[in-house]
Amino acid sequence: MPDLPGQGAPLGQRGSLGSIRLNCHPYGNYDAGACVVIADTSVGRESSRMGIGAALEQSNQKLAAYQSFENVGLGILMSSPDARLILSDVTYDKNRVWMPGCNPAILNSRECRPLHPNQLAQLRTGMTITTNSVDSTVKRNPIGESKILPLSGLYHAFIGNWDVYGRYLEIVPGWIAYGGESAESGQVPSLLRLDHYWTNYNTPTVFLGSEEKEFGQVSQIIYNPTLDSQGIPKSSLAHYLEYQEVDMVNYAFHDYEVSVHGLTLAYSAPNGKKPTYDSYGLFIAGGFGHLLRLTGNAGEEEIDGTGVKTYAPATIKSVPGSKHELSEVIAQADGNRLRLVTWENREKTGNDGWHSTSVNLGLFIDGRNDDFNVLDGAQMASISWNHLNNVGGLDVINSKGVNILSLQADGKVNISGDLEVSKQSINGAYSLKSLPLRGFRDGAHVWCTDCRLNGIRGVEVFWHSSVGKWLDVNNKLLVQ
Repeated sequence: MPDLPGQGAPLGQRGSLGSIRLNCHPYGNYDAGACVVIADTSVGRESSRMGIGAALEQSNQKLAAYQSFENVGLGILMSSPDARLILSDVTYDKNRVWMPGCNPAILNSRECRPLHPNQLAQLRTGMTITTNSVDSTVKRNPIGESKILPLSGLYHAFIGNWDVYGRYLEIVPGWIAYGGESAESGQVPSLLRLDHYWTNYNTPTVFLGSEEKEFGQVSQIIYNPTLDSQGIPKSSLAHYLEYQEVDMVNYAFHDYEVSVHGLTLAYSAPNGKKPTYDSYGLFIAGGFGHLLRLTGNAGEEEIDGTGVKTYAPATIKSVPGSKHELSEVIAQADGNRLRLVTWENREKTGNDGWHSTSVNLGLFIDGRNDDFNVLDGAQMASISWNHLNNVGGLDVINSKGVNILSLQADGKVNISGDLEVSKQSINGAYSLKSLPLRGFRDGAHVWCTDCRLNGIRGVEVFWHSSVGKWLDVNNKLLVQ
């Protein structure tokens, strides 16, 4: 096809470009429901519409369940298309597929049944051809036994040529089964080892023009200019690669007047069956530098998932007690949601940044999480950095809001409540009357502040499990 002609225009005016522009608007439910439809499917028209919905005009109930009519610019529908030709009762050699009764190497009394003229008319050089014969070296698990897709193990090739009388098809480069132990030429598909995973024919059968994977769309944007001897592009100024930009513009006069959806990937299973475990909704391969960039407005939900939620940073109000949720990870326990939340809190009046703002990590049970200014739900224990006046420190807050452990920035430690230590040696200070009588290993040592030894007050004492007592370094009873 030659280049489309464009029409120039005087400087400063717009001319027509050498391109195609299609102005259209679908009439309604009696056309394809789109301006352009690319469909590869074996189903009928009623199931091939891109917009508006199928057969809504046939039932009030169907129409009542459909919220809005759609208008589609470009529709792509790939729906398990049938093979162009399915030929059964064939035989093979290393270079050909023979029609029934036509193989001279097999002596039989059957009459040769070549391809019909209308079948010959559908053949093309390079058409895919797949047999229902299985390579015995391919290990295949039954469908559903594991979470991965079994290898097909079927021999396949391409059509290189064919007999003008329709007696045989020539194949190139040779018969090969993906996953087989050999990639050598000269293999011949078996007439006896037939597939019953993906096909169900009892005689050797070939499928012409039937691929094993359906792509809705494939785009390639390539940087590969012609270079001079210095490695500098000779004729191209293109140095940016970008797949697609979608600009969604809202000229509404009121908030919440339009619903905007950028990209929707939906999976449905009418029979309730699961896909393979390696299936995914979105895959981004490495090498970009930034696999995903999110630049939400202040306080906007950058990720809103069933198990995770994140908000874009926003300046917190200067009023003490003001809060902003940062993110949360959500677990499920029976009927409860366990939300591990991070948030910032203004600890005291001021606009001096981190000096008056804490960052917190804590557990919330249930509660709403649709507003980053609101922390809802039953709050459990939490950890707080920069809590109250402990700038540069770390505090542990229990579920009642009591600060039970404070690690000060200067290294001091404050503990609120009785400290119980079980089955381990510790360093600590006690009076004679307050020395605990349980929970220590044999040989544990602490400092007795009012005990005396050799007339000196203050004694290191040791726990003896055999007698269940604290004794001094001479194994003597403690005295004041």
